[in-house]
Amino acid sequence: MSEADDTSVNTTSPEHRRIRSGGCVRVRDEEFVVANKENTTNVAYLSTPLQMHTDLPYYDYKPGCNLLHCLVQSTSTGGQNLIADAFWVADHMRREHPEDFRLLSETLVNWTDVGVDEGGEFHSIYRAPVICLDREGKLERINHSVPQRDSFFNVPLDKVEPWYRAMARFVQLLHQEAVEFKTMPGDILTFSNIRMVHGRTGYTDTEGNMRHIVGAYLDWDEIYSRLRVEEFVVANKENTTNVAYLSTPLQMHTDLPYYDYKPGCNLLHCLVQSTSTGGQNLIADAFWVADHMRREHPEDFRLLSETLVNWTDVGVDEGGEFHSIYRAPVICLDREGKLERINHSVPQRDSFFNVPLDKVEPWYRAMARFVQLLHQEAVEFKTMPGDILTFSNIRMVHGRTGYTDTEGNMRHIVGAYLDWDEIYSRLRVLKGKKLE
Repeated sequence: MSEADDTSVNTTSPEHRRIRSGGCVRVRDEEFVVANKENTTNVAYLSTPLQMHTDLPYYDYKPGCNLLHCLVQSTSTGGQNLIADAFWVADHMRREHPEDFRLLSETLVNWTDVGVDEGGEFHSIYRAPVICLDREGKLERINHSVPQRDSFFNVPLDKVEPWYRAMARFVQLLHQEAVEFKTMPGDILTFSNIRMVHGRTGYTDTEGNMRHIVGAYLDWDEIYSRLRVEEFVVANKENTTNVAYLSTPLQMHTDLPYYDYKPGCNLLHCLVQSTSTGGQNLIADAFWVADHMRREHPEDFRLLSETLVNWTDVGVDEGGEFHSIYRAPVICLDREGKLERINHSVPQRDSFFNVPLDKVEPWYRAMARFVQLLHQEAVEFKTMPGDILTFSNIRMVHGRTGYTDTEGNMRHIVGAYLDWDEIYSRLRVLKGKKLE
């Protein structure tokens, strides 16, 4: 469960500054303006009432935090914010209406967004219940937005009416628990997009008073630390403690295991390759290795998929100080026992290991087998200038052999991250064009 679960609502009135969106999800503009617009189908950009909802339910890795910066508020009687704690409502339903809770936490819903914006065409789909639980049954995320709930509902006919009744109760309780208030110019309303639902009462613009709100998103990972740069350079650097920026061998690993919402896809663009014998990429399919261990070494698999590990990153960079922590096993499974994510990076695995003493040695033996199998299955190759190596940061581990820089030949790689939400959206658009 992420630290975001303890987040409530607060409003602040800081001096004006640019709010940068970050985290792993690329929401198409860094900032977005919530104001009355003509010729729009997005109800957020109308002055009519806005139903309570969570933003971006059609993203697997949706941003964890909303920021709504009030620049101009409506002087009409409307424009009030509505906000409710959907986790509290879900827990109430679990206790008082268990069958409704079961329907909303088990029934898969298609959340979709299709259209065109400044970044081009997009077609996003995410399939998940309204109430999402982790493997232990704890509340993990709420998805709720009527306009983004697909009309296609793939459930048995006898489940449709009970689900809608459960949904009606959920919405009714949200409204009963909602608080209503009006932000003033300068206020920044900050709330969890994982836990809270929000909306707005209708308002009336006039020629001299046009309500104007600027919004942005952050991930909780970034709030607790910071996702520091959009691009990163992998090159030999002096006075660094990050082994990726040395010319010595780089152990196979996944990037950013200390983030709850880590980027799903890595891109490594080779600009200058080392002419020495080293600098080869190493890459292995950790999902394949995990499945192999599930079959052939089930006790080792159980240890690596159940034992919680602290993944940490502490330091200083251009964005200031950061301190990131994420607690999860090496092999992460979903509620159905399917492989969901691999975490593996020795430098980021905290030395603090909170397990019973008799479990320590078996865990390290299981980990040694896992690493040995990764090396057995790894492929080795060398990218050339112009190549972009693209791979899953959820499934694959990668590394590099050591190399030697010379004055006239300095290896230079530029990296970046994408989310699979964005990749799949683009693939759906391209597939649609092919079918036309």
